[in-house]
Amino acid sequence: MVSPPDNSLSTLNLDESLIDESRMHRYRLTRIQAELAKRDLAALITYDPVNTRYATGMRNMQVWAFHSVIRMAFIPAEGDVVLFEYAGSEHLSDGLDTVREVRASIPLHFGPGLSHTQSETRLNRWRAEVEDVARETCGNHKRIALDNQVPYIAGQALNAAGFEIAQGYDVLASAQAVKNEDELRAMRRSLEVAELGINKLEQNITPQSTENKLWSLLNQVNVEHGGEYMDTRLLSSGPRTNPWYQECSSRVIQSGDMIALDTDMIGPYGYDADISRSFVCGPDAPTARQREIYRLAYEHIQHNMALLEPGKSFRQLSEQAFRLPERYQAQAISMNWHGVSLYGGWPTILGYGFFDETSEDGEVVPGMTLCVESYVGEVGGPDGVKLEEQVLVTESGVRLLSHYAFDEALLR
Repeated sequence: MVSPPDNSLSTLNLDESLIDESRMHRYRLTRIQAELAKRDLAALITYDPVNTRYATGMRNMQVWAFHSVIRMAFIPAEGDVVLFEYAGSEHLSDGLDTVREVRASIPLHFGPGLSHTQSETRLNRWRAEVEDVARETCGNHKRIALDNQVPYIAGQALNAAGFEIAQGYDVLASAQAVKNEDELRAMRRSLEVAELGINKLEQNITPQSTENKLWSLLNQVNVEHGGEYMDTRLLSSGPRTNPWYQECSSRVIQSGDMIALDTDMIGPYGYDADISRSFVCGPDAPTARQREIYRLAYEHIQHNMALLEPGKSFRQLSEQAFRLPERYQAQAISMNWHGVSLYGGWPTILGYGFFDETSEDGEVVPGMTLCVESYVGEVGGPDGVKLEEQVLVTESGVRLLSHYAFDEALLR
């Protein structure tokens, strides 16, 4: 069922002048440095472009950088960052007060055209650069954390040079978990764009459209309003909504089909807008079964949002989480809550029945931004429903950051 146009979604309402990007970048760098100090670490090296951006505010060929080993940041526990940039693009960080120096990077690609001696020479030059920066910024302190994209061979080289290596994921996860007001405004801007895109997508759900065409509309609105890219392609229709995680295709949509989507949208300022909605394509009205699974998914996320409060442990949340009827449990999403920042990440909090001796525990704290999600669809069923909200944990509970309306025809 197509909802009537929501006039509040025809424009973007957030006053972007309230977002102080310089203050936001400094806050994020300070968060990382506080986590380094807690762990007695001298520095953190990042190759993941999202981590580098979080620390500095610097964006440069971000998607391409995911599959290259060129752009690097050296983040000391005190002082500003030294960037190692793709040669020729060093000027792009001009004006960023989080960056003290930019050097041309030494690529850690070792292709078949390089001899063993050439590869060793390149790696030694890279190690010498890191040693030089470490001496300048960290003195004799040689405990350094590496993010997940630092090549193994680079870690070996640093270890051989006398550095003590630590993993950096927990540093970055802890830092990114709590947002300041500038981050929250930037995230809300990204969500506004996502909701504008969902509205355009919903208004174009018609028989004979395709999944790819609908997905393209969300992409279009994102880029048009300063957004960046989509982390996934999670839009499916009809029988392709069950089981979940089937990416969008050229399938032609039919009247009566369920349409389910998860935005996973990296929008303006690089913030993730991660919300899910499901619709039924008209003119056929939703069936009783479709309304049943939609209401269950809705009750699931409403119940789980109401559980969130500062001081509650991840284990407690899992034990108190909504219990889906047995016939839907086999395909239930294990992750009922997850953190969200410049991408979906830590913490990952499991739903009812999934927490075990290997599960990570922790505590909900004010300032966390979380996504609360549900998928309902029985094994072998004709379709399924995906719903998800994005929230801020406050001193007294949660505040919704996402505002896109649920489908009243499916809630009846």
